[in-house]
Amino acid sequence: MSRYLRPLLLLSPLPFAGALAATYAYRSLASDYPDVPLAALPAGSFTRRVVEESEARGLARWAGSAGQGGKRDGYVACYCNYETTVPRRSLEAYGARLLQGPRSRPDYLAAAFTHAFFHSGLMSIERTLTRTRAPEAEARGQWAVGQEAVRGAIWAFEGASVPPASAAASLEEQQQAAAAVLNQLPAWEQPPNAPPPPTPAASALDPARQATNVFYWRAPPSMSSALSHLPWRVMRGGWHELLIDELPAPATSTSTTDSPEPEPEPMVRLVWTCVHVYDRVDKDDGKTLSALVRPLHETFSRALLGSAKRLIERG
Repeated sequence: MSRYLRPLLLLSPLPFAGALAATYAYRSLASDYPDVPLAALPAGSFTRRVVEESEARGLARWAGSAGQGGKRDGYVACYCNYETTVPRRSLEAYGARLLQGPRSRPDYLAAAFTHAFFHSGLMSIERTLTRTRAPEAEARGQWAVGQEAVRGAIWAFEGASVPPASAAASLEEQQQAAAAVLNQLPAWEQPPNAPPPPTPAASALDPARQATNVFYWRAPPSMSSALSHLPWRVMRGGWHELLIDELPAPATSTSTTDSPEPEPEPMVRLVWTCVHVYDRVDKDDGKTLSALVRPLHETFSRALLGSAKRLIERG
């Protein structure tokens, strides 16, 4: 037997074993952390608003304006929404280490979920690789507009744990103040697109049971244009939204037995979304992620949510 054939025969099962393991992981995570249809997100969620804005008018840069032919220069072509549930008691217990200031319970739960996400096992590996240390404010569950959550990759944008850049009363003035802060950052650290303004038809989150935090990320601006001739397109950047929704209390049992059943435990829905933004290059060709990369991206996104859930449940 050839000296080259024996190693090939010994190694030949490895690709099949790897494919089986990857398929099992993909299906298992997809079952535990299912997709959330866009219509199932609250109407006031950032993800839903930005996708609807993109479908209606495209997206504009902070500087403003449209490109050739009056078209805006960015569009959302891919978004991933995944969810799970945890007992409210577990999320409250995890959040006990955070800042206890004048927050509503949904804001407090959103801060706890966001803290757990960025301090989970998988994100801790990323922090180690990027040599990122959590600032003191972040350790207490609070971010500033434009603050790095992961060095050179993710920055705070808005939400329950991101105080407005201005104490102005109107939402429009607060958005202008936030835009001024973000425009002072280097170009490669600025958001990929301007946030869509809320429309009167879009209802806000229910402050009695819902809250959210939004972060953005960037890819090098040169990548989209440089690789425009390929069958796929590199993402320009995007947003991550971490949303909590306190579920209605389950109906109590009406059993007439002598030993009453314990009341059902209140649960909280945790939603993790990822929005991809692409440049318009030459024409609206609809290119997105490579078909080979998309399942890997989905599996890793679900694994991140699972890592945060395990940290919350451990307390």
